[in-house]
Amino acid sequence: MISQLGFRYSSLNKITLLQRNSANSLATSQSQNNRGWFGLTELSFFINGTRFPQQKMVGNSENFGEFLTETFLSNNVLANIYHNSPLNNTAQLTDVADDVTNADLTNTSGLVGATVTTYVQDNVNTLRKQIPKNSRNYESIDGTLAAGFRTDQATLETFNSATVGSSPYGTFLVSCSFENFKTPADDSRLYSGTSTSSSTVTAEMVHIDATGADLFFYAECDKILSIDALTHL
Repeated sequence: MISQLGFRYSSLNKITLLQRNSANSLATSQSQNNRGWFGLTELSFFINGTRFPQQKMVGNSENFGEFLTETFLSNNVLANIYHNSPLNNTAQLTDVADDVTNADLTNTSGLVGATVTTYVQDNVNTLRKQIPKNSRNYESIDGTLAAGFRTDQATLETFNSATVGSSPYGTFLVSCSFENFKTPADDSRLYSGTSTSSSTVTAEMVHIDATGADLFFYAECDKILSIDALTHL
């Protein structure tokens, strides 16, 4: 799918794509801020025929790495070792399976064999289950809360998990940076966006299934404001 975008700026820094389920606006039990992946497998942007990024972003249900990398890059946090955000944890963690069969396993509490296995497994899983409560659910396919979700009975656990066989709350987004060094001769080492004032900006996408998805494109740009010394306008 190719979509023409009306972004015409002297300094375009970033474009962000959000995908929302169109049915959510009609359901009182759904959040309109819920976002989904909707099977997006390829994404790139063109400015007068030049592709950004140079290699189109690709992904699938098992790999969201390029979407996340470009999103971090466009927000200037890709190489920031001190950056931490909910995007760093992208999916629900599953319980640890019971693979221990050593019946002679003992500990100082007098627990033996399977009892020790259960004791250790339960404690490890209790710790792991705390992590999904802050999960962004980046991989949510259709951005629709579980059918039995009720706002008056919601908890973080039900908000982040498919409790009734539907998708959890989703937060998929992907950004693309258009920033570059101002000029090779400029030693200020400042970045500047790409000029699209007289250009055509288009998005090229491939979806496995985008049925029911509303696509929203947002642009971030720099603007220079000046004030008249006499009129102060």
